[in-house]
Amino acid sequence: MSKRDINSTLLCFETYGFSNNNNFVGREQQINDIILKLEKENFISCIGPAESGKTSLINAGLIPTLQNSTHNKWCFYNCNKDINSLNELLKSLDRLTKNDTNQEVVGIIQKFLVPKYKDSLTFIKNKNAKHLIIIDDFYCSFIKNKKHSPEKFNEFVSAINSIIRSKNSRIYLLTTFQDSHISKIIQYNEFIKCINNSLYLLPPLNKEQTYIFIKTCFNELNVSISDKLIKVIDHDITHHKYPLPVLQYTLYFLYKSWIKQGDKNAPIQLVDYKNIGSSTSVINTNAEHAFNVYTDEEKRACCKLFKSLIKIEEKEYALKKLSFTEIRGITGSSETILKKIISELSSSNYKLLDRTDNEEVLEHDVISLSSLSITVEWKRLELWIHEEIESSETYIKLCKAASLYQNGDRDLMKNPDLEVVLSWFNKERPTEDWGKKYDRSYKRAINFLQESHKAYKQRKKFKEVSQARRIKKNKQIITLTSIGFFICLFLGIYSWIERQSAIKFSQELIVSNKKAKEKAIEANEAKEKTLISIEKEKKASELAKASQKKALKNAQIANTEKQKALILKEKAEANAKKAQRAEKKAKESAIREKAYAVSESKAKEVSLLNEQEAQRLKNMTTAINLAFEAEKKLDQGEKELGIDLALKAYNIYKDNDSTKTLNNQIFQAINRAYLEVVEDKKVSYKHDMGIKNVKITNSINPLVALVDYEDKLTLLSSKNGIFKKEIKSEIKNVSDVSFSNSKDELIISTYNGYLRFFNIQNSKFTREVNTYNNQINSIEYTKVESNPHLLLKHNSGIQLYNLVINKLSSNKKMNYEQITINKTGNKILSIESDTLKLYQLSISKNTIQLNLKYQRKINKGVSKIKILEDNLFAACYSNGLVEIYALVENQLNLKESILNHKKVRISNIELCNINNKKMLITSSFDNTINLTNLNNIKETITLIGHNSWVTGFSVNKVTNQLYSISQDASVKNWLIEEKDIITELKYFKGYE
Repeated sequence: MSKRDINSTLLCFETYGFSNNNNFVGREQQINDIILKLEKENFISCIGPAESGKTSLINAGLIPTLQNSTHNKWCFYNCNKDINSLNELLKSLDRLTKNDTNQEVVGIIQKFLVPKYKDSLTFIKNKNAKHLIIIDDFYCSFIKNKKHSPEKFNEFVSAINSIIRSKNSRIYLLTTFQDSHISKIIQYNEFIKCINNSLYLLPPLNKEQTYIFIKTCFNELNVSISDKLIKVIDHDITHHKYPLPVLQYTLYFLYKSWIKQGDKNAPIQLVDYKNIGSSTSVINTNAEHAFNVYTDEEKRACCKLFKSLIKIEEKEYALKKLSFTEIRGITGSSETILKKIISELSSSNYKLLDRTDNEEVLEHDVISLSSLSITVEWKRLELWIHEEIESSETYIKLCKAASLYQNGDRDLMKNPDLEVVLSWFNKERPTEDWGKKYDRSYKRAINFLQESHKAYKQRKKFKEVSQARRIKKNKQIITLTSIGFFICLFLGIYSWIERQSAIKFSQELIVSNKKAKEKAIEANEAKEKTLISIEKEKKASELAKASQKKALKNAQIANTEKQKALILKEKAEANAKKAQRAEKKAKESAIREKAYAVSESKAKEVSLLNEQEAQRLKNMTTAINLAFEAEKKLDQGEKELGIDLALKAYNIYKDNDSTKTLNNQIFQAINRAYLEVVEDKKVSYKHDMGIKNVKITNSINPLVALVDYEDKLTLLSSKNGIFKKEIKSEIKNVSDVSFSNSKDELIISTYNGYLRFFNIQNSKFTREVNTYNNQINSIEYTKVESNPHLLLKHNSGIQLYNLVINKLSSNKKMNYEQITINKTGNKILSIESDTLKLYQLSISKNTIQLNLKYQRKINKGVSKIKILEDNLFAACYSNGLVEIYALVENQLNLKESILNHKKVRISNIELCNINNKKMLITSSFDNTINLTNLNNIKETITLIGHNSWVTGFSVNKVTNQLYSISQDASVKNWLIEEKDIITELKYFKGYE
């Protein structure tokens, strides 16, 4: 078989296409599943891991199958990844729906979509043709480059979806998606809705499919392979992160190894498989074989080459395609050496690199890694990637330090940091092209490093000169001191010797006199002791005789008394036992009589209590069942009956609930009934697009300020729950809004760095303040030293604006992810590098002073933080978790972890006092609002009514009413005290 036939059968790392679809086998079931789902939904999103065969399944499986269909004729279009503007495509597809002519279809699709196959356009003029638009790797094509805002992209997806799902539509859309990209598109809500309805998860190859694939490949080559070996290969590839490319690479080199053996009549056996190192190590073995023969200079060039072809994004690896000229600039290696390495590693002997099919490597050739699996399988490359990550982190820190030095915020670098960076620079020798991948201030960073090194050398030289001078002076002092010391030592030794001789003679004389006196004293003492001992012996003999007589007499008396005592004791013990037995019998008799009387009374009392408890539990169960039935009747449109059942359920439950806690199902029933009453009175408000922010005044008839996703402001008045627009003119470019203390002025922050003050009474702007920052992200009302202030949050830090004297503080630079202030304006809570930090805030000479008091490491993914009380703080996460921290003994301790929402983003949190309970209110992207008793987190009620993400809420502290906003463009007014809901329902029913 020719080399061309081998390469078209065993593709190594390449993707299967239309030209070799005959060899693409084993995926027939998945192809049929996709066709059925596509014809049913008109849109399908095929999702699977990276390099799992999604592109091959479409190009070599789905398209040929549809093209060979006898029932329908299909046209295929591959969406151009280089479309500069989604707006033009959106307008054209809109025209397509208005004028459904074949000629119109031809013009639009030819303009924006590139035909995948030459004969596809012949079907487009056919009136009955079906048109399939294919967008391979949707995330990289339209989302990753971030050329379009989420709002614009959602508009595009919504329009596409309405076209393909319109009645009698013959336009179909197929996209592919990596499963690792799903978490990165949370803000693209329209696309999420689409893929939720048309999701197809591509399963991995099973044993049967792997067997068919391997057998077919070698049958095409007229080669047989043992079934035992196929089972071994199937078992081995399941342990790999990227099984498909590893399988193709293994089969390619297994065939090449078998060819070299010479016996073409023998089947491929297990020994041939072991010769290539098996699938477990075939890539690593080939790569190491190529690398080990290189010189040291060639090895360094190879290392830099592979590092340049890998892009590291959020701890994930991606492949980069670079021209030879770009690679040479990034690596700084010799052109000859690079061409040699690229030529060898892209050849059929290794197939590790992919490049333009030329004999020689040219300047404009595009080079890339053949497969992402190489980053996992080649162990040396894994080490290189970690080195590249460390190098990039070191370089980025150097660039930041250089920037701070240029702004006057830090000094030149010193040891040990300087030593570490210099060691890295001398080892890696980074080029300017390499540096531009991570930070474009390469020259400034290197100049900063060189200046730091120069200053270090100067300091070192100055220290050496100063030290040499000190050493010379010290030597002179030591020499003079030594001479004087030796003279004094000599004189001291001589005088000591003479003195010791005199002392020795004197001591010997004293000792001899002392010994003589001691011997005389000892003789006198011995004489006196002898006389005393003789006298003592006489007295002791007399006393011993008298004591013996007295002891005999006392022993006789004691024995007599003992006998009497034993007799009396025995009598007393007998009498005591009789008394005890009589007393015991009397007590037992009394207890039996008393117990009989008590047990009869208690039995009756317990029986009555059990009956009452059973009835109470039965009534509570009935109440919950009635609540379910009430919601069911409301769903069926029987409003009157539903409200009656909800009220009945509430009354029964309250009469029988001993814990005085409200059941979530009961609350949902009365709240749902209240919503029906609200709909009758038409007091809810519907905006023309999704709303992202809401602020209200605390009053009986509050004002409601809304900011939508086009950054436009809407002001509503709410009287008796009925909303009315107050501003007719359009206010744009709004980032956040707040009410003044007097509630007659609206304070608006803008994305171009201005604070604007709007008089609500005459609907005019009274003044504006330039903060001299690019933009204000949000504002927060507080009181600092009893004076009302606004906290302004910028990308680069924070400012405070005094609303009394209309004065703006200087900008306090901070690198925070989230930040908030307490109501009394003396505490700041922030998230910085996954650390929760609590600062003490003060203002001195119009400058913000922050004193870090406490900090604590927390988990990643924080979506909202809040100071709930003076010593109580909350951190909300994108996975639905709420953590409550308390300040105890000068430490931030975790008090509670609450997970009442689904695992999606928490958008807002507040603590309110409702019915004398501390209720924690949270809104979430699961379309709900939860109210949780902070003293009993099991007591939770849920507000259900929005059709999309709840993006925020605000609580009226005067009326205890909650105003929530949503991406479904609605504003809802909730009563969160049960007594208010019951009052409304009874009023509606005419009970009050």
